[in-house]
Amino acid sequence: MNGTKKTYWLTTYTLIFVFVFMVFSQNYWRFWNSDKGETPFMWDADQYYSYLPASFIYHDLDFNYTARYWLTTAPNGHRVPKVTYGMALMFSPFFLLGHKIAINQNSPLTGYSEPYSTCVHYGSLFYGLMGLVILSFILRRFYSDKITALTIATLFFATNLFYYIMRDGEMAHCYTFFLISLFMLFTCKWHESPNSIYFLWLGLIMGLLTIIRPTEILVFIVFVGYGVTSFSNFTGKLKQILFSYKNVPLFLLGFFIIWLPQMIFWKMKTDHFLFFSYGSDERFFWLDPKIVPILFGYRKGWFVYTPVMLFAMVGLFFILKHKSSVFKTSIIIYLVLNIYMLSCWWCWWYGGGFGMRSLVQAYALLAIPLAAFYQYIFSLEFKVRFFVPLVKCTTVLLLAGFLWLNIFQTNQYDHPFERKLLHYDSMSKAAYWRIFAKPTLSDAEYEKYLHELSPADYDGAKKGKRDN
Repeated sequence: MNGTKKTYWLTTYTLIFVFVFMVFSQNYWRFWNSDKGETPFMWDADQYYSYLPASFIYHDLDFNYTARYWLTTAPNGHRVPKVTYGMALMFSPFFLLGHKIAINQNSPLTGYSEPYSTCVHYGSLFYGLMGLVILSFILRRFYSDKITALTIATLFFATNLFYYIMRDGEMAHCYTFFLISLFMLFTCKWHESPNSIYFLWLGLIMGLLTIIRPTEILVFIVFVGYGVTSFSNFTGKLKQILFSYKNVPLFLLGFFIIWLPQMIFWKMKTDHFLFFSYGSDERFFWLDPKIVPILFGYRKGWFVYTPVMLFAMVGLFFILKHKSSVFKTSIIIYLVLNIYMLSCWWCWWYGGGFGMRSLVQAYALLAIPLAAFYQYIFSLEFKVRFFVPLVKCTTVLLLAGFLWLNIFQTNQYDHPFERKLLHYDSMSKAAYWRIFAKPTLSDAEYEKYLHELSPADYDGAKKGKRDN
């Protein structure tokens, strides 16, 4: 990090623009209309949210007051939610604000009336924006104002992070994006100034990440691998961590502060402190990874629906030459292990949504190689000067195309409302190209599109038949 502080005005203006865009366009992008009694609490988001009305309104953690939640029956006969309470914890400040407003406005105190929906939705915008703000503090340690601003703008407007903030913000992805950004920031802070108190924060963040999505334990690789260039360097770092009597206890304290309520709840309901609430039919197929479909398939392929991430993949080579290479080992290892693990889950397309949603939170880490790519391209010098503007212009044109594609396809997901064109889980090659760059279809074309869809086989996938 530079010894003198720089003013990052362009990054500041970019974040202000993102904030203004969020506030003034959020009514267009969200799929629910509170005037019609609709809420953002659908599917997974409703399950995450379930702990709040159950605890604060109905006082019924057996969930007998409704049949809308996904409950798993434990061996002792009690039913528990399929999901853990982590997202409810993050929703809670905005839920309580909505509850207070509902009381003041005499709105129905159901947990699902307009004040609750609006407040929790603005909470999602808040976490998404804060994730970008925190990420900018990390990027500015290694990159210029222009590169930082361009990277932030790319992540928001040119990736499906946009969709998972503006449209499906109540899913876990923008929340875990925020948490991973925060984990990266405290990782940088500890390595800049090894203060044991940072381990408490790291433990709290890791506890919250893993209670939301246990697979995010891989993010800890970011801390362990930070600045590691050799085995001796790695062992020296471990000694520095372990030989301080405060570090590990503080980390474990933070971690278990988050996990303890869930463990107590499970113990009360299932007689076990740890319980796999997804049931026996949902599992990993470790010997049958679906890496190619995850990356290039038309159903949900990462590079098909978020092609700008190809820039980040190229950028992995450039961080080797840049001072941000302190992240190089951890990011590469994390990415390889994460893609492999995600591809082994029974439902490798991860249900409905836009693009490969299971990778959205990883954009906090991939911002580093993405910025490295931009840094390299926009500082190129060739002996033949003709190639410099050619490469730069090509990059700008590709970025503009990727940004347009992301916004256009996000729009296709819900518009026109009567004939939504981008199917949530059944896209095929033929269907993709039939709707590509088209805002609407004729009656005949739409009928062809419907026949070209390839419905996902969820029951078959649970049994190992995952080639769909």
